[in-house]
Amino acid sequence: MHINQPPMPSGGPQRTNAGSATLDQNPMNLFRGENADMLMNYGLAQGQNLLKTQSDKWMPGVTGFWSSLKIYFAVNNSYVVKKLSMIMYPIGIKKSQNWTRKSAESDGYDQTSDIRTKWALPKDDTCAPDLYIPLMSFITYVLLYGLYTGMGSKDNFSPEVLITAIWRCFVVQLCEVGVTMVGLNLINGSLPFLDIYAYTGYKYVGLCVGIVARVFGSMVSTLVGLYTSGMLAFFFLKSMVSIVPPSDAVGSTALSRHWVLLGLSAMQFVVAFGLGWF
Repeated sequence: MHINQPPMPSGGPQRTNAGSATLDQNPMNLFRGENADMLMNYGLAQGQNLLKTQSDKWMPGVTGFWSSLKIYFAVNNSYVVKKLSMIMYPIGIKKSQNWTRKSAESDGYDQTSDIRTKWALPKDDTCAPDLYIPLMSFITYVLLYGLYTGMGSKDNFSPEVLITAIWRCFVVQLCEVGVTMVGLNLINGSLPFLDIYAYTGYKYVGLCVGIVARVFGSMVSTLVGLYTSGMLAFFFLKSMVSIVPPSDAVGSTALSRHWVLLGLSAMQFVVAFGLGWF
């Protein structure tokens, strides 16, 4: 018996051929020709938008910090010499007005267009804090410390000694800055972080002198350490007294201001003299 098969739909073979043709296509063709140009343009546009968004978010803060940082490096040779003499022999300055910072507004100080501040720049005011002397003296101290350590231990010297000295000074100074900020807040006084960092960084000048004095023996080194630490404490005290305004109140409030400033100055003496023994 002959059974007639139902006719196949006319569209069946065509769909099968279309499906096989789709499977035969190479997926990498999507990244060639016009598609590649479109994908590249899209990626570049997204990258530019992301970069612009992050730049608008972070650049104002970075620019402001850089402008503030440049103020502390606006020094010249005359300022460096006068500042070093002030740090090493502050008792030679007897007039109280010599410790007062110059105001950019009241003293008619001509500010540059790219640096705006209410205080005169360090190059025009010896009493202004800077970061140039602390940075240079810190680098010199680390190098002298490594040299002295290498001369004392011929076979045991290691570059790790320099790294240890750097971290020790960095941690100690951060602790000094923190204690100073807390102490000033107790007497309703405040200073910018970089100002305090600069004042606590002047101790490296005396530490450099102390390292050199070690060559002449422990007795000379101790006397030099006592002198430089004492002068640093006096310099710090006079600077803080001229910056932190006295309170209008009398009695315990006024007395606490003197004790806090004396305590912070004593801390400078202890830290400088202690670091000189390492």
